[in-house]
Amino acid sequence: MDTFNSDVLERIAVAVDLANAHAAGSLSGGVHARPEWIFETHHYATPENADDWTSVAQLAEQLDNLLRRVAAGDHDTVIELVNNYLAESSVTPYIENGPNGYVLHFHTRATSFADGWAGGIYTALAVAYSTGQASRIGRCASRSCERLFLDRGRNQQRRFCSLQCQNREKSAAYRRVRTRA
Repeated sequence: MDTFNSDVLERIAVAVDLANAHAAGSLSGGVHARPEWIFETHHYATPENADDWTSVAQLAEQLDNLLRRVAAGDHDTVIELVNNYLAESSVTPYIENGPNGYVLHFHTRATSFADGWAGGIYTALAVAYSTGQASRIGRCASRSCERLFLDRGRNQQRRFCSLQCQNREKSAAYRRVRTRA
């Protein structure tokens, strides 16, 4: 996978983590709910103040709703929402010469931490749709899980958010077969 697509998928991976954190209630605790790991895991800077975390929580709620629509196959609505966001926020590209080469950013008129991320995430979703990669966003097939995931595999056959959910579901299926026999 080339670097451009990797960068697009990395921004979507952050969006998936934010959506899952929102769904789990990890962002609803105000100042005390700061899942720094979301940004640190992906090697990005974390928000610095409470206002930034509040706007990150609002973005996470928005992304939770949007990505669940992607996973459910409601593509027309998602495309309309993405296009509306891109038009309303005037997302513009910006190139920066970073320590590892040139980096393409997408910024909005607003300068908050979450607005900067929203510009990049919504642009990444638009690119994912235009390159046929939106199908990489899915919802866990486990009956007891609602988490979203990003399938980075070549064959795009992932069905579960984690190995634990996969094992739990396979064990349950095995038990169902054993009790019938």
